[in-house]
Amino acid sequence: MRVRPLALGALAGVALLVPAGASAATPKTPATTTVKARGGLTSETMLVGTVSFTTPKGWTAKNDAARHTTAAFRVDGPGACQARVWVSVRAVATSRNAEQQVGTATPLGHGTRPGGAWGILGPTIAGGEGEPLRTGLLGTAPVRVQANRWGQIRVESDVVGCDRESAEATGMVAKDATLVRQAAHVLAKARTRLRVVRVDRD
Repeated sequence: MRVRPLALGALAGVALLVPAGASAATPKTPATTTVKARGGLTSETMLVGTVSFTTPKGWTAKNDAARHTTAAFRVDGPGACQARVWVSVRAVATSRNAEQQVGTATPLGHGTRPGGAWGILGPTIAGGEGEPLRTGLLGTAPVRVQANRWGQIRVESDVVGCDRESAEATGMVAKDATLVRQAAHVLAKARTRLRVVRVDRD
């Protein structure tokens, strides 16, 4: 007996049987975070726009990023450790290229991205003035907007809730750790809609 394949049109109006308890799987669209960019470049110009990125798995939002210039997240780690994460965009006016802005001291990774480059410092980063060092990371990704005008995407994180020198804390921001790889993905893949505008002084 010869079996002939059904033409696609022959399936019109035919109900496909699905086993009881099963449902047609619909691919889940990854969540997207969008943060505002707004910062002065010179006395007459400023950077405005947005930066969007796929929200990494396990990053719990702590604010409504679309209404702010910083997106804040919490990432649970081993034991009592948690990582606080902030993503923002800094307006930068400089003649240095992207690689020069990132620098060569990027022990947690570096690379190129559309319109620029990226790099990550860590696992120890500076605290505020007079504050002790922190266990964490600081990633930057300068993106060229126009000549000598840049939007510098920043991902900053520190580990809290546990001893900053413990294996659990340092493991969260070790080279190739999940959090570090996620930060690198944000820096390398974030989508930018940035422009330079004149400041109306009237």
